Amino acid sequence: MNEFNTYEFVVNRKKEGKYKLSLFLGRAAVILVFVIIAVVLCVCNMPMLVAIEFPLIPVGIYVAKLFTQEYEYSMTSGIMTFSLIRGSSKRKKLLELMIKDFREIAPYDNRACGHLENIGIKKDYQLFSSPDAPDVYYGLFEKDGEMQVVYFEATQQALKILRFYNPATVVTNVSR
Repeated sequence: MNEFNTYEFVVNRKKEGKYKLSLFLGRAAVILVFVIIAVVLCVCNMPMLVAIEFPLIPVGIYVAKLFTQEYEYSMTSGIMTFSLIRGSSKRKKLLELMIKDFREIAPYDNRACGHLENIGIKKDYQLFSSPDAPDVYYGLFEKDGEMQVVYFEATQQALKILRFYNPATVVTNVSR
């Protein structure tokens, strides 16, 4: 397929704020389950079953890995798809939009923040690695009669495709 018409980009969600806390608590819960099972088996005088628990450790590691998140942006033939990837294996499509349906695509800064507050956004999708990440853009669109916004990180190649399919949107140069 033509390189210009197809684009994929993945960002890892940075471990900060509530996400860092949820990662810690989720992984601690997985470890705690194994410890509780081992203690219960020892208290019930079944130490041989504790040895059976050790092969389950990779399952615990896999479950703990599911707490990590990545966001994938892909553009193919004028359709922009946003997906959530958990643990580098489980993929969930969050949003799929025609690029031409965006009312605005612009850098997210202080001016844009005030502008979006005045519009009355009903739903927002925060699909970036961090609010402090460079090159965070927003895309404003209408879905089901409500104004919604998606926040994402853009690259130079993404902006080329966005300009091609929706030249009326506001886009500028980025650092990537």
